[in-house]
Amino acid sequence: MKKHINLLTKKKDYTQREKYFRYFRRTTLILSIVTLSLFFTIFIVKRGDEIEYEELLKRKQVFLTDSLSNKDRETKISYINQKGTYFKKVSANDMQFLPYYSVLESYLLRSTGFDSTESAKIQEVKFNNKRNIEMSIIVTGKDRLLSVMNALESDSLLGSFESLIVDKISTINAENEVYEIEFVGNFKSNKTTL
Repeated sequence: MKKHINLLTKKKDYTQREKYFRYFRRTTLILSIVTLSLFFTIFIVKRGDEIEYEELLKRKQVFLTDSLSNKDRETKISYINQKGTYFKKVSANDMQFLPYYSVLESYLLRSTGFDSTESAKIQEVKFNNKRNIEMSIIVTGKDRLLSVMNALESDSLLGSFESLIVDKISTINAENEVYEIEFVGNFKSNKTTL
C-alpha cells in the first residue's frame, strides 16, 4: 500500500495566504514604482537646479570680469563728477573777474591816451568774492603818472566803485622815471555800472 502525504489538506488556508502574498507583491511593486518615479523626478529637478546654478555662476563670472574691466572707467567717471561738483561750488562763489578787470584796464590804461604797453602796466591785481580789489600799476614818465592819476579821479571810473583809495605811490627807478601806484577799492555790486 502506498501512502500519500497530502500537503494541500487545508486548501482554504493556502489560498488565503496566496491572496495576501499577491496583495503584498502588488503593493510592493506599486511602492517601488512610486519610489523609483519619485527618485527619478527628484533627480531631474536636482539636475535642472544644478544646470541653472552653473549658468548663474557663469553669468556671475562674466559680470565680475566686466565690473573689473570697467573699474577704470568708473574711476574716471567718479573723478569727472567730483570735478564737476567742485566747479559748481567754485563758480557759485566766483565774482566774474573779467568785467571788473575790463573796467580797470579801459579807464586806467587806455584812457591815458598812450599806448598801454608804453604808458602803464598792471603789475598785480587781487580780487576776492566781496568785490574788493588791490592793484598796483607801473608807470613810466611823470606825464603818464599824471594821466593815470587823472583817470583814477574821473567820475566815470569812480562810478564803478563804492570806494577807491590810492594807497601808495613810490618811485622804482628815479633815472628812468618809473613809478608804482598801489590802490585799494571796492566795486559796486550793481553790474549795470560795468
